Amino acid sequence: MKNRLTTNPFTSKMGRYMTVTILTLAMLMMLFSGCTAGGTTSGSKTLMVYVLNMNPKRWLECDVWGFNFPGFQKEHEGIDIVTEEFTSIEALETQLLRELSNGGGPDVILYSWQNTFDIYKLAADGLFVDLNIYLKEDDTFQRGDYTESLLDAGVTGGAQYLMPVGYTIPVILTSEEKLADAGVTYTGEALSGSELLRLVKSEGERLEDDEKHFSFIDLQQGNSGMTFFDYSGLISLDYETRTASADPDAFYELMQLYVPFSNELNRSLNALTKNGPGSGFKISTEELLEKGTIFHATFNPLQEMLYNAFTIEFSLNEMPVLQMQSSFESAGSYCVDPLIAAINRNSAEPEAAYALIRYLMDHTVQQGADGIAPGSYLSVNKSVSTAYLQNVLHTLNPSDNSAWDAVSQQFETVFNAFLNSELRFSPLSTLRNIVSIRPCLEAAAESRAAFDAAFDVMLADFEAYLNE
Repeated sequence: MKNRLTTNPFTSKMGRYMTVTILTLAMLMMLFSGCTAGGTTSGSKTLMVYVLNMNPKRWLECDVWGFNFPGFQKEHEGIDIVTEEFTSIEALETQLLRELSNGGGPDVILYSWQNTFDIYKLAADGLFVDLNIYLKEDDTFQRGDYTESLLDAGVTGGAQYLMPVGYTIPVILTSEEKLADAGVTYTGEALSGSELLRLVKSEGERLEDDEKHFSFIDLQQGNSGMTFFDYSGLISLDYETRTASADPDAFYELMQLYVPFSNELNRSLNALTKNGPGSGFKISTEELLEKGTIFHATFNPLQEMLYNAFTIEFSLNEMPVLQMQSSFESAGSYCVDPLIAAINRNSAEPEAAYALIRYLMDHTVQQGADGIAPGSYLSVNKSVSTAYLQNVLHTLNPSDNSAWDAVSQQFETVFNAFLNSELRFSPLSTLRNIVSIRPCLEAAAESRAAFDAAFDVMLADFEAYLNE
């Protein structure tokens, strides 16, 4: 199904006051003028974009991008966006990959956590336009305004083939009192992924005979099964040199900690849900927050976790602790799920496609209409993300109740530290479908020698994939 969004570059007021001759000249001027980098586009141009259709029964596969196009077109009246809608991510990707390989496809490729193909490999294979052509001439683009480590992740061989426009990241919630009960003194610093996993393990052992309290609770019932692997940052894939690397000692520790983490996750899901993952909790949120040490959320994390933090403070009389989920080895490093845009090298309108990408970079990506679906994504533009957080805080506390200040100020501090930390993209949630880590997981339970052999095979499999 195709859905055309158009705007008229001339208003009715202009039509009343301009003569036919002037109007004709103006139209000719617009027709033959080009796009200006980073600014509005003149001339009649059309962009084709592939999106998922909006189906509330399949909320995990509802379109991420379409709600952002009307705002773009208000600022770029000479650009029409034509969307081709698909009923599933599989159908979209099948057509997209077939057309890209045959010299066709949409003008702009839009990639989110929903996609299963490896966009980094497509970039390394030269299927996209080098955006440096436009960035160098764009006075509105200042690299320091953005999370530069994420921008750098879109560079291959010096070419900016991919442009990150936003990202998602899980949020961890606990409290100073819960940490104290677990033998941890909170210092105000984030905990690394390894520290969190060791805490889950030790707390799981302490609470194993307690049927009402749990070391780890997934507030969204099933999204966190592989979270500490996907966001670990331990496997590095270099698409330029087509090589893979990882620290075997850290990866061995991760594999050893994953079994007790998984056991505790399943223990809480079985005890607290109506009928397994995704079936709903048996108890209220307030009761749930009494029963766990560490809470986790992936989708729409800021609103949900801030609300839960306020509940912990005012209902449980505990001081909440919020942080983004950090990488395995360092609390100052984070892996995120990317929202990425690229220009098809086959596009007939690359300047207009660039204008759309620049718009997406400087606005919070809307997942749905206001009041229907709250935002789940942070902007790659740091000031836009900061403003987004302020808006979320105001939405949760519209009357500026000073009693909420402690939570707000704490998370603002944590959030600003996060924005200025090392942020990286993790392709592992996609690549787990290509290279299995299960042999490493099983071998780690057997012996270090068995793990080392499985680890070497895993890296070789990653490199074989990169060199296909």
